[in-house]
Amino acid sequence: MTRRVLSAIVIVAALVIVGFGVPLGAAVQDLYREEALAELVREAARAGTSVPSTDPSDPIELRHPAHGVDLAVYGPDGRRLTGTGPAHGGDEVTVAATGRIAEHEGDPFVVATPISSAEQVVAVVRAELPASTVANRVHRAWLLMSALAAGLLVVAVIVGRALSTRISKPVAELASASARLGHGDFTVRPASSGIAELDAAADNLALTAERLGRLVERERAFSADVSHQLRTPLTGLRLHLETALANPTADPRPAMDIALGEVDRLEGTIDDLLALAR
Repeated sequence: MTRRVLSAIVIVAALVIVGFGVPLGAAVQDLYREEALAELVREAARAGTSVPSTDPSDPIELRHPAHGVDLAVYGPDGRRLTGTGPAHGGDEVTVAATGRIAEHEGDPFVVATPISSAEQVVAVVRAELPASTVANRVHRAWLLMSALAAGLLVVAVIVGRALSTRISKPVAELASASARLGHGDFTVRPASSGIAELDAAADNLALTAERLGRLVERERAFSADVSHQLRTPLTGLRLHLETALANPTADPRPAMDIALGEVDRLEGTIDDLLALAR
């Protein structure tokens, strides 16, 4: 029983962990992807403060970006002016040249922000982050979640073993007490387990044992009384019959009358015992 209870607890715990872990893992992946885009937006905004809005063709010194992020400045025509990135900015730079922030979630993650002067886009800052960097962050989070899930499963095993032992031990004691009761031990008193249902069963078993013990004692007392009540008239009947047989010449009627009296007495005793038994 201990193994079955433990298995049930561990299976339920595993199902709960999987049920929460899979959606949580997907949510963590989405969170890191959104965080990557937000990081690129911040890096592009910081870099934009280094680009002169009057003449972006002047020498530009970009700030050192976060680890793994590549920054580049492009002209409105899509050509790279400075920084690290493709020679032509691509679709994101083209969209940003119209005055909108462009984002691309793929490989790589790209954010392009426009730099305007007099309501005209004079340059575009492009920030790029390899998808492998985001994937590594997601995988580290998943690994941490897996370790946490394994720890929770170990805790579930420990707690399940303690609970299964607590449940199975009083059940085993009840089974042992029932077996002893079946073999005639009417003094069984299972110990309290602290579990209301099992304690109620133990109390009922003890009460049953006590009642059976009283019934058996009454039966034994009744049997002893029956033996005594029947043996006396039978002994008297035997004596009178043996006396009559010892004197074959004597008149047998007195002996027969006495024998009939003993029979009547015996019948009365039997009736009384039957009434008592009821």
